[in-house]
Amino acid sequence: MDQLANLSFFGSIFLYGFVSSFHCLVMCGPFISLLQTDKGKQIPIYLYHFGRMVSYSFLGMVLGFLGKGAN
Repeated sequence: MDQLANLSFFGSIFLYGFVSSFHCLVMCGPFISLLQTDKGKQIPIYLYHFGRMVSYSFLGMVLGFLGKGAN
């Protein structure tokens, strides 16, 4: 029974790692593409990524305050 529990545990760790790797593809991938653009097109891309960082930070702050109030 212990072997089955260990296999299930490590299988779930592997599955979580595989599924969460898509976070890097969707969230961090555009930051890498920022480094590979032409010099003339960088301003709109900088503004896009700055807006993303600000909106995610604001959303995290709101959810943090909601979580703090739930305690």
